[in-house]
Amino acid sequence: PTWVYKPEQRSLPLVMYIHHDILNLDVCTSNCTPLQKGRPMIIGIVNGKGGVGKTTTAIYLAKSFTDKGHKVAVIDLDLQGSASDWADRAEAAGTPLPFPVEVSNLKRLPRTISAVGQDAIVILDTPPGDARSIDAAIEASDFIIVPTQASSIEVARVWETLPSLNGLPFGVLITSARLGTRNLEAVAEVLKGQEVP
Repeated sequence: PTWVYKPEQRSLPLVMYIHHDILNLDVCTSNCTPLQKGRPMIIGIVNGKGGVGKTTTAIYLAKSFTDKGHKVAVIDLDLQGSASDWADRAEAAGTPLPFPVEVSNLKRLPRTISAVGQDAIVILDTPPGDARSIDAAIEASDFIIVPTQASSIEVARVWETLPSLNGLPFGVLITSARLGTRNLEAVAEVLKGQEVP
């Protein structure tokens, strides 16, 4: 998967593109994506650390997919309810999000996903430091995004997260990065050297 940060996009500071093999929605005969198999495509946004941009990634990714004509839902698994709060504030401001944000917990997660519908993209926003919620999101997901900031301290949490992905396709998304900085270049080089997408 290829993830691209495009700072020139003012309306969506993080514009993410998934490589066509992950979400190829054309007619499928083999190597089908979940959407082509008649079930939702589930994307988990996970990192054990807080403040790395998980909720921002979930909301912007949902908006990007909605803009491309896909049915999308965000499921907020975080007790802080950041994604839900974002949706509530948008609605109160008269600019509701163009997709639902559903609150769920571990027990209700399978039912919440099922209620979204078979032709949807479901994005799971996970809490920091809650291993059970993160593990449940990973188990339910078809693809994982691990957001991280461009610093060695933040990337250390990425290394802690990757073993728990159990072979799922994933991508590391560098957030809050300044182009042309040593930190960004160093983190990008480390990820490339470890063959981390």
